[in-house]
Amino acid sequence: MKEERIHKLLLRVAIITFSIGVVVSVLVTSIVMGVIYHREIRGLEEEFTREMSLMSTSNEESISESRIQDDGSNEGDGAESEVREGDRELTVEMIPEILAGGIVTPSTGDGEDRWYLKLVNHNHGVAPDFSVELAQLPSGHFVDRRIEDSILTMLESASNQGIDLTVVSAYRSYEEQVGIFNNMMNMWISGGYTPLEAFLATQGVVAVPGHSEHHLGLALDIVATNHPVLDESQSQTPEGQWLRENSWRYGFVVRYLEDKTHITGIFYEPWHFRYVGREAAQIMWENNLVLEEFLLERYFAGN
Repeated sequence: MKEERIHKLLLRVAIITFSIGVVVSVLVTSIVMGVIYHREIRGLEEEFTREMSLMSTSNEESISESRIQDDGSNEGDGAESEVREGDRELTVEMIPEILAGGIVTPSTGDGEDRWYLKLVNHNHGVAPDFSVELAQLPSGHFVDRRIEDSILTMLESASNQGIDLTVVSAYRSYEEQVGIFNNMMNMWISGGYTPLEAFLATQGVVAVPGHSEHHLGLALDIVATNHPVLDESQSQTPEGQWLRENSWRYGFVVRYLEDKTHITGIFYEPWHFRYVGREAAQIMWENNLVLEEFLLERYFAGN
């Protein structure tokens, strides 16, 4: 078992370094843990990707077997939310697996580069060396230069209406995301979780390195200045409510909605805003859609 080998290795390191002193022993052991679990994360990420690929293939085969009756109604029990793709009915639950098949940035015939709709989630990542031209906000954080005017205009509009907002996070490098993910994973391990359990628990609240929207420079964590906490209570503040109702006007949306965790794979984050452009933001806000659903309906289903 991997876990047993890890524990044996840690024990040997602790014994060998004991004579050097407790402080040095703890330091060396911590370094070895960091290296081991970093490799473990990379391995688990690859394993997770392979499993999702198999799920995608399985779902595509099952979808191809489903056909619509002549009157357009669903065969069987149906689903609450559906979109049509040719002569097939697609349920919301299928979205993550379908998107794993290849939709990342929508391709269109008009030649427009829809960089603002680039999909980054559990199934779609970006390379560690991915980079964009950055602009620094007054808060000291960085964003993709192309959205600088939009975020500054939104913050100014909010301020003019008595809404005091603070950006607490924006662009993050791959290395920064590795540190955040490893710290959270080690916290779970300290609580008694196995490496695999810790990995699965961590990826529900922290994106796996290379799979964070913050790496795009298109995502920001925005909170009420007088309530600077990253939890669901943010949605109850006047600032959080203003953002939910108005951010779309400036091209932003709440990326991880409360009732869409089964699609995004991320728990409700009322503080996490993603730039998707004014047109897409309005459609998503009016129809309570997350980016995966929007891309599926607009580009996959040909609507």
